[in-house]
Amino acid sequence: MAEYDDDDMDNDNAFGRYCCMHRRWYLLFFAIAVFLYGLYNSLYYVTWAYLYYGNMRQSNCSGPGCSDIFTCGSTINSSYEFRVCVLTIGSLVFGVIGIGATLQRYATDMLSFALWICAVAFVHLFCLCVDLMYTAICDSHYPKNLVYEALLWPIPRWPVSKTVKYEIRTLDSYPSAYVDQFAHYNVAAFYGLIVFVKLAFEIFMAVQAFILAQRFHYGLAGMGINFSIEGWRKRLMLRYEINEVAYNTFDMACATGMDVGWTADEYILQRPLRQPHWYRGGMAGGMMMPAGAAQAYDGFRDDRRNVLL
Repeated sequence: MAEYDDDDMDNDNAFGRYCCMHRRWYLLFFAIAVFLYGLYNSLYYVTWAYLYYGNMRQSNCSGPGCSDIFTCGSTINSSYEFRVCVLTIGSLVFGVIGIGATLQRYATDMLSFALWICAVAFVHLFCLCVDLMYTAICDSHYPKNLVYEALLWPIPRWPVSKTVKYEIRTLDSYPSAYVDQFAHYNVAAFYGLIVFVKLAFEIFMAVQAFILAQRFHYGLAGMGINFSIEGWRKRLMLRYEINEVAYNTFDMACATGMDVGWTADEYILQRPLRQPHWYRGGMAGGMMMPAGAAQAYDGFRDDRRNVLL
């Protein structure tokens, strides 16, 4: 369970912690990772497009009679390109939003980042369904997205060796029996496991982002980001103390001025212009200052009246 501090919302303990780390830092590191993913993919594909612009392959067909649009050969890359485009562009935008929201405690931006995490989970689930449908319809051939997600990781010798990765990259199509035999396990089942792990992680991070957005907006007690119950009480007592010190200081100044040159009648005439607080008028013939009126800004208290500090 999360633990909360009694201090105000500037303390990260107020946002909760998991596994010895504050919730806000979880979201900050995750937002940085999202942004770096989008930045890396953007630079990679921009560089690739610049270097191989003249070597792009021609389409399989052209003209109004082309029927090779919704075939297995023409849609083998569709889910891969959809996933990469959406996640790359979205990660650049929402990664920056998430970093700013976490550092600056922006509730609206954190809510947008949480919704983006939900959208990422939906994209992965959608691609899983589409890839399994493609495999079932296209004579047990894997789409490119399934193969890349399950086998062609950027990590050396994981989950398969470099030789297997090289051989698979040379293929134009991916027969499931051949790819499974080459990888020595069921690639589709492994891909489904990976997607469900991603979904569990993304749902967890989305829930944490929603909670953090709520904490940023409402605080711990529904009174806004700057207030917890204890922090609200401290600020209220501080305000009362400041008001008391200010009123007492003005009273001491007025009483001291009366001592050096004013008369009681002149002081009484000034009373309607002054805001009463802990007294209701004076005694006959003048004002009686209460003993607590000698409190100064440095916390010094003296029971004598008319003390000039």
